[in-house]
Amino acid sequence: MTTALKGPDKGGYSPRPATVEVVLTEDCVATAVTGGKLVSVGLPPDGTVRHMRPTELILAGLGGCILTNVIVFCREQSLNWHGVRLVLSNTDQRSPPRIASIQVALHLKPLSAAAAAGLIQHVQANSRMYNTLSTQVAVSLAVAA
Repeated sequence: MTTALKGPDKGGYSPRPATVEVVLTEDCVATAVTGGKLVSVGLPPDGTVRHMRPTELILAGLGGCILTNVIVFCREQSLNWHGVRLVLSNTDQRSPPRIASIQVALHLKPLSAAAAAGLIQHVQANSRMYNTLSTQVAVSLAVAA
């Protein structure tokens, strides 16, 4: 049985609802603010990519969540996780516009076939982002007063 890291004392993440405020800070560029942390997203009208695009933020969030679970699994199984690398990419669908699929390649060596299978099971059972993105999730959209 595997367990997720809990609490800051173990360097982990304690699940809690997240709130992010996204504010337009310049033409077609927004700044997302959460807990005093800032990240700029968007594509300016001149087309130069100076900030993360929203899709890249989703991939980065998924990668960070999976990586946390990789470390938890490796600690529990006494495996070396140093040098682990994730490469995430996506394919798009035009109508309706959406991310059609996300591919995640996990680079961690050496890893036996049994350990690799256990790692995948652990991530699928414990990654909030993986479980959210691999299923349909209700999203409400409303204009606030």
